[in-house]
Amino acid sequence: MAAFELCQQLHCCSLKAGFSSYRSVQNTLISAYSKCGNMDLAYLVFKDMGYLKTTVSWNAIINGYGINGEGETALALYHEMRKGMEDADSATYLSILNACSHAGLINDGLMIFNKMVEDDKIRPSQEHYGCIIDLLARAGCLTDASGFLSQLKIGPNAWRALLSGCALHGNVELAEFVAKKVFEMEPRESDHIVLLSNVYASVGRFKDAETLRLGMQKKAVIKNAGVSLLCKYDSG
Repeated sequence: MAAFELCQQLHCCSLKAGFSSYRSVQNTLISAYSKCGNMDLAYLVFKDMGYLKTTVSWNAIINGYGINGEGETALALYHEMRKGMEDADSATYLSILNACSHAGLINDGLMIFNKMVEDDKIRPSQEHYGCIIDLLARAGCLTDASGFLSQLKIGPNAWRALLSGCALHGNVELAEFVAKKVFEMEPRESDHIVLLSNVYASVGRFKDAETLRLGMQKKAVIKNAGVSLLCKYDSG
């Protein structure tokens, strides 16, 4: 709430100072309101930009709807952007693929990824590949995700996304294989152990889950703590 109020105050200051028509200020406000969870104000700023909109502006609003769980709206804006002949860049595709992943829009996500590679000739980054793995894994297409991932030379984050999908859908055999892969890449990290333990617990293999966690303690592997961001705002 404090961050949102501060965002509104900065918006008002930009209006009074005559900076509100500056493209960089408007793009920043779209991102700021989005991160505060207020997409109504984010879209209002975006709409008021008119002809000043650039790819950065479209990216900000698409990403905003995506991170706030409104994948369908993000997808509609992406198509509106392309119809308006605005060029999509790597960040555009990362935002829309992430939105499709969290909204379960598997067919749309795959078509957009193919368009990025085939039509726009944009070379996928590890983050783009990670979104596709996450998209497939969340939808339960674990075999497809595993087959796709096995063809790539990619870091542990995409494998973690697949492992999360295994946990979500209770695929123990694949989870064990993926956890081993992650362990080979990052033997001191604990995420894969916790996820595999959760998979065991989800199918009633509580003894195996306990054994894994005890093994963490013996090897002095520390579970990564969750992090929350709190903003303190002093009106005085």
